[in-house]
Parts: sequence; structure tokens; C-alpha cells
Amino acid sequence: MKKIVWLAALAATLAGCGGGGGGGAAGTASDAPGSQLQNGPTSATVTVTTRAATAATVLYAARFKLQLPAGVTVAADAATGVPASGALTAADGGALVGALYLAATDNAQGYLEVDVVDGGGFTVGKLATVNCAVTRGTAVTADGFSLSGFSAWDANGAVMNGIGAQLEVKLQ
Repeated sequence: MKKIVWLAALAATLAGCGGGGGGGAAGTASDAPGSQLQNGPTSATVTVTTRAATAATVLYAARFKLQLPAGVTVAADAATGVPASGALTAADGGALVGALYLAATDNAQGYLEVDVVDGGGFTVGKLATVNCAVTRGTAVTADGFSLSGFSAWDANGAVMNGIGAQLEVKLQ
């Protein structure tokens, strides 16, 4: 019962997952040779994966913040920051996903904060895919994307140590 109540409480926070930060290992970015396309990329696909000492490790919730380089955006509702359909996809089809996109300002980098929750659990590996738009003419490389604030929780709502996240960026 405690597990269900905790997961319900976490799922209820998904629609307004603003704050966060702290902890977690920073991700790494990679892309194909020649990361800037001849005419510049117009889109970026970011895949976030989790890792642990054992591939059979089961998570029940994860949170991360994807920081975006200048000129990169995520399609989202301007009033709420909720990503548009197709902008964010969880690898686990049964998971509940909540996210908040904040566009870049003159003083701050844009970012997307994401929560993924599944009461049945999911194993480490591919977690989510984010589809981004790149402003034409912007010099963007995979190294401009980063992860921060990654956390994972077990069925009882306890933070799971030893689980990290990384990202892969494909510029098109």
C-alpha cells in the first residue's frame, strides 16, 4: 500500500515538475563525426539512458534536467511549458511522463525537466527521447547538451544510489 501511495504522490507532481536540481552525475554527449552539418542542423534527437552495475536493476521513477544549448528549443505550450505531443517519449510505454520546458532567456540557458514514473517498474537502459528544433544558422554541437539533477527511486520512494544517466545527441 505504501508503494502505491508513494507512486501516486509522485505521479501527481508530474504536471508541475519545476524545481529540482542537485545530485546525480553529469551526462556525456556524443554524435557522429562532423557534428555540424554542412548547412547547419535543423533538429536534434536526444536519447537519455540510465545505467547501473547490473542491467536487471529496476527503477520505479526517474527525474532529470536536460540543458539545451543556445538556439535549441523543444515544442511546448507557451503558457504552461508542457511539451507538445511527440516532443518527449518515454521508452517504457506504460510509464507516466511529466515535463516542464523553460525557454532560454538573455540570462539563462533553456532546459527541459522530466519525470518518468511506472508503478510496475522498468529496468535500466533507454529512458526517454526528446525531439528538439535547432534555429537555422545556429552553430550547435552535441557537447552543448548536458544532463543534471538525475535521481532514481525504488518502489518505496527511496533514492537509489549507484544509478547514473547519460545522453546521446543526434543532429540532423
